Amino acid sequence: MVQLFVMRHAPTTYNREKKFMGSTIDASIDKKSVNHLMDLRKKIQDEYSVDLCLVSPLKRAKETAELLFNCPIFENPLLIERSIGDWAGWSVEEVKKCSHESIDENGHYRYMLTPPNGESFESVVSRVLQFLEEVVSNYQAKNIVIVTHGGIAQLIDKVINFDPLDSVLSNTKEHMRIRQYMIGEELLDKIKTYYK
Repeated sequence: MVQLFVMRHAPTTYNREKKFMGSTIDASIDKKSVNHLMDLRKKIQDEYSVDLCLVSPLKRAKETAELLFNCPIFENPLLIERSIGDWAGWSVEEVKKCSHESIDENGHYRYMLTPPNGESFESVVSRVLQFLEEVVSNYQAKNIVIVTHGGIAQLIDKVINFDPLDSVLSNTKEHMRIRQYMIGEELLDKIKTYYK
């Protein structure tokens, strides 16, 4: 079994301005986030026993992990944010104007829809499943922190809990919320069968 602690990176200026970044805008976390992480560091380290961190290769995820955890940190490209294509840098309102069906009534991007010139939902789901396979194969009996992005973190949660994937939303406000899971071969086999 592997114990996973999954979290979304700390906020960036783009997040606070409700702008999409996707995988093409590699923004750092903002000063407010740095200060908040420094305040949380000791509490997090006291509360969680961690062997290593697996992080998205984007700055916002790496910086979050570096400020919070005192353990080896390894980038994993399967954890990178989804490409948002032509919408990179656009605000929620700008996307809503050109594609109103893509934004729900709460201002969240409907993650199952593929943005123009962006990565398909199916591709993102495939990456998450591949990532979970790698984790189970390579990190038995380890406690691992995953620092990634909102959509990827939600997909990991939905897949592990066998929840419908159509409820995944982008631009949620759950930065730095840590969710805990146990996953092993048996659960992984069920997940792979369920989401084929």
